[in-house]
Amino acid sequence: MRLGFLFENQYVLSSNRCSTSVPRDPRIRRRFRAHSIHWFDNLSSVERSRQQFTGKTQEKLRQAIRANVLDCPLRHNGNTNMVVTLIGYRATGKSTVGQLLASRLGWDFVDTDDQIVSVSGKSIAEIFREDGEPHFRELERQQLQRELSREHAVISSGGGAILNEQTRQLMRESGPVVWLSASVETIVERLKEDAASTGSRPSLTGEGLVEEVESVLRSRLPLYSEAASFVIETDERTVDEIVDEIMSQLGPESGGAS
Repeated sequence: MRLGFLFENQYVLSSNRCSTSVPRDPRIRRRFRAHSIHWFDNLSSVERSRQQFTGKTQEKLRQAIRANVLDCPLRHNGNTNMVVTLIGYRATGKSTVGQLLASRLGWDFVDTDDQIVSVSGKSIAEIFREDGEPHFRELERQQLQRELSREHAVISSGGGAILNEQTRQLMRESGPVVWLSASVETIVERLKEDAASTGSRPSLTGEGLVEEVESVLRSRLPLYSEAASFVIETDERTVDEIVDEIMSQLGPESGGAS
């Protein structure tokens, strides 16, 4: 048995299986759930009779709508593919958190910076120095485009990946985008503790460490906010605590808490 309704100018068909067009963005998904239940509850008696929504059938259909939206995998254009993209400044924990999150989900983990270094045979600092930042940003865009087409994956993106508007849009279209946030003080402290990583990364402004983090982070905050499905504060938190919160935010669609 099927039913249909308009949701944000799109006609949505549902059945006793997963909806053929359940929105992928968790924020839109919550509105979809409320809208679908509201639509069914407010059917007139004439409409219910015409569509044979009577007695036990009504309750079964209502349960089917709930199951479609609450329990089926996230779908996009008929596919159940989903990628979780981690964004944020350097030293906010994207790689460490991403590996544990991917392990919990049973998905692949990809660090796009590591992929770029592997393919190019150069460190990121060397790419900046020898080829320039625009060249690196293009490599970054291309790498993310490839990785975002995966079936199920957790992606740790570079801190500046959100600078490209098309990349931000593709991230959102591919699944939840998780912004790992930290204070300037926390970022600076972590960078100082990871001298090896800091040495392989280029200076973006030529300023001192604190000044650079402050200025670059300030310029990127609006872009992180635009791209993110939700934000996770990482200051003074363990990796397990951060991953627990991400799993809770992702919800049952990906194996997280309901």
